[in-house]
Amino acid sequence: MRIPVILASTLLALGAPLMAQSMPPATMPFQGRLTLQGSGLDVNAFLGMSFRIYATPVGGAVLWTETHPLVQVSRGLFKVELGSVTGIPSTLFDNGDLFVSVQVGTDAEMTPRTKLTSQAFAQLAKNAVDVRNRDINPRTVTVNGLPVIDQNGNWVGSPTGLVGPQGPQGPAGATGATGAQGLQGDVGPAGPTGPQGLQGVAGPQGLQGLQGDVGPAGATGPQGLQGVAGPQGLQGLQGDVGPAGATGPQGLQGVAGPQGLQGDVGPAGATGPQGPQGDAGPMGPQGLQGDVGPAGATGPQGLQGDAGPAGPQGPQGDVGPAGATGPQGLQGDAGPMGPQGLQGDVGPAGAAGPQGAQGDAGPQGPPGLQGDVGPQGAQGDAGPIGPQGLQGDVGPQGPQGETGATGATGATGATGATGPTGPQGPQGDTGPQGPIGLMGPQGATGATGAGHTLARKTASETLTSDNTVNDDAQLFVAMGANETWEFEAFIITNVGNSNNPDFKFTFAVPPEATIRWVASQQNEASATVNHQVPVTVSGGERIIDMNSNHVFIVRIRGVVQNGSNAGNLQFQWSQNNLSTNTTTVQANSFLKAGKF
Repeated sequence: MRIPVILASTLLALGAPLMAQSMPPATMPFQGRLTLQGSGLDVNAFLGMSFRIYATPVGGAVLWTETHPLVQVSRGLFKVELGSVTGIPSTLFDNGDLFVSVQVGTDAEMTPRTKLTSQAFAQLAKNAVDVRNRDINPRTVTVNGLPVIDQNGNWVGSPTGLVGPQGPQGPAGATGATGAQGLQGDVGPAGPTGPQGLQGVAGPQGLQGLQGDVGPAGATGPQGLQGVAGPQGLQGLQGDVGPAGATGPQGLQGVAGPQGLQGDVGPAGATGPQGPQGDAGPMGPQGLQGDVGPAGATGPQGLQGDAGPAGPQGPQGDVGPAGATGPQGLQGDAGPMGPQGLQGDVGPAGAAGPQGAQGDAGPQGPPGLQGDVGPQGAQGDAGPIGPQGLQGDVGPQGPQGETGATGATGATGATGATGPTGPQGPQGDTGPQGPIGLMGPQGATGATGAGHTLARKTASETLTSDNTVNDDAQLFVAMGANETWEFEAFIITNVGNSNNPDFKFTFAVPPEATIRWVASQQNEASATVNHQVPVTVSGGERIIDMNSNHVFIVRIRGVVQNGSNAGNLQFQWSQNNLSTNTTTVQANSFLKAGKF
């Protein structure tokens, strides 16, 4: 097989060890990479290779050579053992540096040659002449055909006479230095909460620290007891809602007057401007909570009816159970939690943060009796915060004061602007389908479309000793002048008992026609698909490196623009290398083409 290749890289290293006599190295492994010229694709083939050693990088006489008739190249990579065919003379490494060349098949010898440094071989050869009072570097040791030391330096011979009595134990070695702290591991999941420790004795109260930032609002506490509701006045009739007036400006806050008796509700008049906000009267004590009536079952949602007049308000029911607690505020980063120990005594208070400037505080007198609440004065400037005194005992709760009179109800504010339109209601059910109309008359028959032309190989065809591509007698499609066609081919092929013939194929088209096609091949026993470089000229050939007695599937797809000459889109094929072994295109291979 003649393949134009490039040797991308090589590597030389020492092979088998020297014996304890004046001999050259047994073999040297040589490995390299072959790629196709032009495309740069890796070579996959079995190739003949010749290797030569020279004393000069160019020219000069051949000092040693050997030929490997069949070297496997897979994905461009190959490896051989130099000296495995023709022994390397012991005197070859006596004259300085050497250079190795590679020749693939009948191609020219590749350049540049690869330099092989001889010092390592020369040194090994000297050591191997006489090993008295010298170090040796064998891979294994064998005596009278029996291995005694393996490639790992372990004794594998007879243990007789080798093992002595056990000696006394030596002293313990010094403790090694502590290793560096490892990286912080991920925080493990929190363990179960341990039992509550005993309550320690409370330590003395420390000084008050600086005011911290306000934390997130806590969950709302349960509602206090409901006060007793006063008697409900009679509900007046609901008047019609008047048109919304423009919102008036906010008035000044008026003084709250005493609460009058609840009169009958008159008809609702037009909404007037917002009156001034009255002063809030003092809040009366909260009455007791009334019992909550049982909740009735929820009925289905009815249609929205007209609003009836509002009935009198019923008594306040018992407060229902507290709702679910709102979401917890964001939690700050927490360090890993250790196991909970027993509650120890409270340690001394830590140092307080820096205190702001503190004003002088007078002595605190005993608390006096609770006086009546006077009117609230203007807010004075805040004085400096004094130190917090000790917590005094909670005194008894004083009697609850009388409920203050409710201030007069302010005028109703103007009606707000109309809210945005609500979301669109769900789509109604689709109405029943109308009756099918009468069938119209049949139209005239259209012109025949381009369609596809199929060409199938009805019987297998075999070649021997022929590496010139020839027309396949069945796989072709006739094309008219100035027509454009797309085509696809499915070729089933195999070689006989040798890898050598391989398979070469192409397409021929009439003069002035242009063609572009791509191809890929796959061993029928493998899932790997190999792609060929696209072809853009008539007769551009592609080659498939095939294994003996394996079936390959070749898939081709392309397009051709014909010129002024009618002619055929013709599939052509042959062996790639002359061989008496067979190359076959099997029956049911086909060519399919369609005209645009």
